[in-house]
Amino acid sequence: MKNIIKFCITAVFLCGMSACNDDAVFEKEQYKKVVALVSNEDYNVFPVVHNLTGEETEGYITASLGGSNPSTMEVTLSLVQDNSLVDVYNIGNFDVSKEKYAQVLPSDRFRIESYQLVIPAGQRSGRLSVWIQPEGLSPDTVYFIPLRVNTFVGYEINPDKADVLYKVFYKNYYASTATATTYTMLAKYSKNREAFVDIPGLVTVHPLTRNKIRLFAGDISFSADAQKIDDSAITAEVQDDNSVKISSYKNLDVVQLDGDPDFPNTYSFYNDGFKIFKQFLLHYRYTVGLNTYEWKQELRMELSPEELLEYNNTHKN
Repeated sequence: MKNIIKFCITAVFLCGMSACNDDAVFEKEQYKKVVALVSNEDYNVFPVVHNLTGEETEGYITASLGGSNPSTMEVTLSLVQDNSLVDVYNIGNFDVSKEKYAQVLPSDRFRIESYQLVIPAGQRSGRLSVWIQPEGLSPDTVYFIPLRVNTFVGYEINPDKADVLYKVFYKNYYASTATATTYTMLAKYSKNREAFVDIPGLVTVHPLTRNKIRLFAGDISFSADAQKIDDSAITAEVQDDNSVKISSYKNLDVVQLDGDPDFPNTYSFYNDGFKIFKQFLLHYRYTVGLNTYEWKQELRMELSPEELLEYNNTHKN
């Protein structure tokens, strides 16, 4: 009996020692502390969506510190712009197809007040502010701010994550460059003043400014070809009273037609009893060569969950 008691006491003691050892292990660093700029795996691209407001909007470049415990010292990274990173991206993705090349964001479209990124002692990450003015950028071009770490103080940096391509996306309430924005179309059209014909379809929409979008006229399918865009695109600008002003994007001869109560050139919300939609009702005429086309378009896109929540909060009885 005494031997059994002694064995139990010994087992409890050993378990206690094991627990203490486990605590000691977890108190020690489990992973090497290495600094990395946050990005995806392909060419270290870091996409950020900016709102079109008419003013600069703020985004961030972030650095993170590996390891299971917080840092014990401040980490300071000094970044510099390196346009050769965009060259590597373009050649690796598009080779000789230069019409697809991404561009370095023009210097008058962004502002970085300090190129030093700091991870404070006791923290696992830090960030650097980037201010973007996206209005006037082309929705058909990919824009990057290419940055790399020039010097660093503190823990070592991961050489594979020592640069970043800050990718500028932007959006307004009606469309985004981050993902394809497609509206469902129910329309009527007439060629050379003949009888109207019903036609369904899908319309691709791109944001231009806070309240302006671009779309191809009629049922012309979207193409990234620059000349086709210039020759076939129109713009729809939503006014403060939700009326819509239709204009030519570049070269297309287009005339807005007002006075139709069913297609009054307006933007609104449409509730079908089950879902809420953004809705454009447009009426215009455009000419290509010797042919004239008149279009009456109903364009709809369902609200996203976030937009629906905002809608419900602002349309309470």
